[in-house]
Amino acid sequence: TLFRSNEVYGPEEIEELQMTSQFSRRQIFRLYDIFMGLDIYEQGKLTVNEFFRLPQLSSNPLQDRIRCVLHLQDENECMSFRQFVNHLSVFNPSMSRDAKLRCKSVTC
Repeated sequence: TLFRSNEVYGPEEIEELQMTSQFSRRQIFRLYDIFMGLDIYEQGKLTVNEFFRLPQLSSNPLQDRIRCVLHLQDENECMSFRQFVNHLSVFNPSMSRDAKLRCKSVTC
């Protein structure tokens, strides 16, 4: 079980994240640790600027394109852990192209 602020991710929620993102249980727990490390104000959500502090994104020359593809143009926009996983799933090599496209249309 993962717990942060008012959000609880029990076995069912973690399984759902696995199905929608194609990340393994272990990867989801690792992503949760990363999410918590980026959430400097401990609010259970990340701003777009906090999201782009990920080392893989912060120095990426395609950062503007990534913002556009993930629809993260508004720097004041916040994302939950579920949205964080959803955004990162488009980079998961295990996920099919069609699944990645469907994933972006999912409301989190």
